[in-house]
Amino acid sequence: MRQPVSRPTAAVALLIGLFAALAPGGGAAPVEPVPRPGDGAASAPVVAGTATRPMPRPGKAGRGTPEPGWTLRATPDGERVAVAGGPGQVTRIAAFCLAGAPWLTLDLEPLPEAEHVRVDFGFSSGRIAVEALREAGAGGAYVVELAKGPLARLLAGDDAEATLGIDGTQQGFLSLSGSSHALRGALERCLEF
Repeated sequence: MRQPVSRPTAAVALLIGLFAALAPGGGAAPVEPVPRPGDGAASAPVVAGTATRPMPRPGKAGRGTPEPGWTLRATPDGERVAVAGGPGQVTRIAAFCLAGAPWLTLDLEPLPEAEHVRVDFGFSSGRIAVEALREAGAGGAYVVELAKGPLARLLAGDDAEATLGIDGTQQGFLSLSGSSHALRGALERCLEF
C-alpha cells in the first residue's frame, strides 16, 4: 500500500522549533516512564501486503543512533513528541501533531540527495510503503503525513518490532518497544486510534 506525499501545510518555522528542541541539549525532556510492552505480535490490523523479498543490507550503519525504543517527550512549549532511534541509515524517528495533523519524520545519515525517499515498514500483518518528502526547514528530515492510512496505528500496535527499508535497502529492525504509549500520547490531539 503506497501513501501519496503531500507538503506540510503548517509553517516550517514550527518544525524548526520542534527539531531544535529535540536536538541534543535542546531541552526536550521525557514526559513519563514508558512501560515495556509484551512480546505480542498478535492482532495488528491486516494490511494488503506486496510480495516480500529480502531487501539488500546497507553498506554501513548510521553514526550516533539513539537508544532503541520509543519515548514520549515534551518540548519547551508543551508539545508532545514520540521519539525513537532507528536502524542503519535512520538515526531518529519522531511523531507529533502540527497544525492539527499527525506527522512522522525520519532523520537519515548520510542524507540522500533525493527530495523523496520510499520508506518500507514490515509488520507481522504485512508491508506498508510510504513516500517521505525532505523538508529543508526541518533540518533536512524526511516527512510523512500520518492522517491517511494505517501506519500510525501499526507503529503503535502489538508488534515488538518492524523491518525498515529506505529506497529498497533494508536498514534493520525498528524497535516498537514503548511505541503504543509514546505514539498515542504524542498524537492524541490529532489522530484517533
